[in-house]
Amino acid sequence: MRWLRCSSLSVILIAIALPMVASVYGDEWLEMPYRVGVWLAEDPGASVVHAGEGRKQFIGLDQRIQGELLRMATPIMSVQATRCPESFAHDLRAGIAPYTSPSLGSNSEVLRDLDKLMVILQRVKSGRTSYTIWQFTSVTGSWEEPVNVELAVDGRHETDIALWITRIFLHTVRLARIRDDSAILQCRSGLLIEESGVGSFPGENAMFEPFYARAGKAPLDAAQLPDVDRIPWTVLRVKEGSRVLLPCEVVSGLGNALRNRTPGRNARYAVESRPRRTSTILRLETLPSPGKALAAYGVWSRQPGEKTGEFLGRTDFQAEIEIESGGTPLQVILVQNGNQVLARLPMIIGARQRVTAYLPDDDPRMQVEGIIRGVQERIIDATARRKVMLARARVQLLRGNPEGAEQIWGKLRDGVSRDDFVRELVERQRSSTSPNKAVQARIDQLFSRTRQLIQQQPWDDAEVAKLQQEIAQARASKGQNAKDGGR
Repeated sequence: MRWLRCSSLSVILIAIALPMVASVYGDEWLEMPYRVGVWLAEDPGASVVHAGEGRKQFIGLDQRIQGELLRMATPIMSVQATRCPESFAHDLRAGIAPYTSPSLGSNSEVLRDLDKLMVILQRVKSGRTSYTIWQFTSVTGSWEEPVNVELAVDGRHETDIALWITRIFLHTVRLARIRDDSAILQCRSGLLIEESGVGSFPGENAMFEPFYARAGKAPLDAAQLPDVDRIPWTVLRVKEGSRVLLPCEVVSGLGNALRNRTPGRNARYAVESRPRRTSTILRLETLPSPGKALAAYGVWSRQPGEKTGEFLGRTDFQAEIEIESGGTPLQVILVQNGNQVLARLPMIIGARQRVTAYLPDDDPRMQVEGIIRGVQERIIDATARRKVMLARARVQLLRGNPEGAEQIWGKLRDGVSRDDFVRELVERQRSSTSPNKAVQARIDQLFSRTRQLIQQQPWDDAEVAKLQQEIAQARASKGQNAKDGGR
């Protein structure tokens, strides 16, 4: 994403900092306030027309935001305001987005203890000031969808900025207990919120994305990579607001995704996720990335816990499909190819603009389905033709023509048999392979099941053998009659 050019540009960098992850794992979780740092940078390249207005707003803005945040969020936040490090400010002036800035790594010593990073982009143009706010969660290494705020140029904006920060702030919770498809969450600084009345707990239907953080590690290492293990396609949805403890349901496409993992010295956490838009584009492809685009795959949507769903359509030639929230952000997306459901993907629609799901290439199995369908149609056709031939042979016997009946019987004897179909399936199976073990297992199961059905299919071998006897008897009777007539 490139930054838009504007007449006046100021950038405010807000960092919501926590102690080292090692200390987060203690019992003080419920009483631990967020430490907030404010980094402020100004772009001197603003146009002369609005430079005075932008400069007026910029001067002292860091301290004013600090004061407003302290007023609104004490005691759950402590705030420290400073100027942005020069190397990072240089990248911002050059138009480099914060999440692509090389200086993010060079400031790793400063960022080592940070939990959140918020970047606020200020634009002044035509008598209006707009702010675009990005929120970065360092412990998971993810950026949230930006929030846009537009205000009049006149006046001081620190109150509005601080208010938006508290509104879009995403809570971090600790997983206190997991049982089957439910869990109990503990909200960070929950006791402080409860005692002071400042801030708010995530309410009913609030959603979280879980992860494991390794004990004793900093949220960011020198390479900017968070030392966490994210759990994909798993969402925790709060059932009801219960002060410090938040009961929630676990919606996962990976079975018991949380219970199947042994945390050891790892701690289980989750970060709040909120939809910022009304739709999300889902792309399907294979691994390794970039892999094969999975076009024309069917996509269904249903609500968690329900068995029926709605068909949304098929992925286009780019293997993408846009999914609308329709007022229900949490949806279970089913991906289907032919008659096979390949994945169940819980998604928070609107939380991200684009999401990619990596699935095994199921096309080899679809080719096998086509082969088996063709074999089944040929079996039905062969069975029908043999019945017709049996009936014609018996008509010939009734007309006293065993020779004609014998010719038809010869065609039945030399025609395709049940064993021929079984041997064909065996040969087809040898050439039908997939590098993915799960897909190969489905392929083998299709062939095995079809062979069993063929063996169980009633065949007319007994009728053909009986016809042979009838023909022999008819020929013998015809010969005897000829002898008697010659006398």
